[in-house]
Amino acid sequence: MKKILFATKQKGKVNEARLLLEKYGFQVLSLEDVGFFGPEPKETGVNFKDNALLKAKYYGLQTNLAVLADDSGLVVDALPGKLGLKSKRFLSGSDEDRNKKLLKLLGKFPDKKRTARFIAFLAFYDPLSGIVKVTSGVCEGIIGTKMQGKAGFGYDPLFVVKGRGKTFAQLGLEEKNKLSHRAKALEKMALFLKTLK
Repeated sequence: MKKILFATKQKGKVNEARLLLEKYGFQVLSLEDVGFFGPEPKETGVNFKDNALLKAKYYGLQTNLAVLADDSGLVVDALPGKLGLKSKRFLSGSDEDRNKKLLKLLGKFPDKKRTARFIAFLAFYDPLSGIVKVTSGVCEGIIGTKMQGKAGFGYDPLFVVKGRGKTFAQLGLEEKNKLSHRAKALEKMALFLKTLK
């Protein structure tokens, strides 16, 4: 089984990657698994792709392991420039704090004005071979009027998936992994990684 480090401190992301990639024969390790507790790189890229590549190369060179790193975020059409690359840094505090702030900003906007999408870029970097690959995925939906569901993380309790009528937090990890932006990027990446085995 080929080992790959998923370079994130977000356990939810690691769990998503494990669920999807282990069925293809890859062992997904976290930063904690490999004992890396060093500083995170500064996300200086101008887009999700740049930041994903920056993180993959940083952690690859720090650990000498094949690395997957993602950069993802929520884009809300009614709030241009507010989230996107800054989704996690949109407001200091907890996920719940950010969700409450988003609800407040959208106020009583009707559903047709609450359209949003999650975007993920996933970068692979192997410092031993120099191989680099980037994949991406998008999931469309709307921002609900209240938080619903207990599963997931981040904006999952607010993001109502198009065609499902439920938030990511209501769907649970297994169903989310069939629909999410990150799952789509991971599926594409898995097809590429299989060619390296």
